[in-house]
Amino acid sequence: MVTVSLIDYLRASSKTIRKNVTVPSYLSELVKKNGDNVSEMLTKALEKRYGIG
Repeated sequence: MVTVSLIDYLRASSKTIRKNVTVPSYLSELVKKNGDNVSEMLTKALEKRYGIG
């Protein structure tokens, strides 16, 4: 029997897709002010929410 991490497989085989999101203006301003990347932050937040990584 071989064990495989489904999450690792999905990460390795996944391609990025474009998603349009709406955020409050104050968050948009904070992102700009701090030079953060919304896509990266959203990805990390979703991974944390679903217990990935």
